[in-house]
Amino acid sequence: MAVPSMITWLPQIDSSIVLDSLKSLLLLLCVLIARTLVVRSIARNSALTMEAKRRWVVTVRNSMVFVFLLGLVVIWAHELQAFAVSLVALAAALVLATKELLLCWSGAALRVGGKVYSVGDRIQIAGHRGVVLDHDIFATKLLEMGRGSRRTCIPGA
Repeated sequence: MAVPSMITWLPQIDSSIVLDSLKSLLLLLCVLIARTLVVRSIARNSALTMEAKRRWVVTVRNSMVFVFLLGLVVIWAHELQAFAVSLVALAAALVLATKELLLCWSGAALRVGGKVYSVGDRIQIAGHRGVVLDHDIFATKLLEMGRGSRRTCIPGA
């Protein structure tokens, strides 16, 4: 079984990704060279105390990490934008899919937090009047009084 050469699989890769990868590697190389030169000049400076040198080296290191990350964001901005759009679409789909569940949870939190009613209380909800038999996150069960007794389940949302 022959191993595919680089020439056969390279055209299948999107050229913008290859170009962005090369830009990222070049940025990394430039940042590392700049950091090395600045740290060497700090180390050679005899006017600074050892503590000041340490502080400057840490500051330079953190600054170079920030510059590198900022450069990566700039280089890969178009890819990150497409990824962000995908994440927003996924989040919107999750909210739409779980809307009723979220409404039930918020209603239950309101009932529990406000201690609106409990089992045995006489309440009226949406035209239904009766004694609370049970309530949970998803529904409230009433024993309706009036024209005969019947059990009614009222959704929590």
